[in-house]
Amino acid sequence: KGILHRLNGFAQFLQNHPEYHEKVTLAMIVVPSRDTVDIYADLKTRIDQTIGEINGKYSRLGW
Repeated sequence: KGILHRLNGFAQFLQNHPEYHEKVTLAMIVVPSRDTVDIYADLKTRIDQTIGEINGKYSRLGW
């Protein structure tokens, strides 16, 4: 619950605080459940897309 909110919050933090780039990491353990239910499959897709966007925008080699 709240996975997308946490991811979006982390992205906002990175945008607002570039001085923390390469100094912070967000680690979340997320266990997929009910992935055969369409709404949960859609949520997983949105989570994966959000992670990809954050990594694409802020990641660097070694971070």
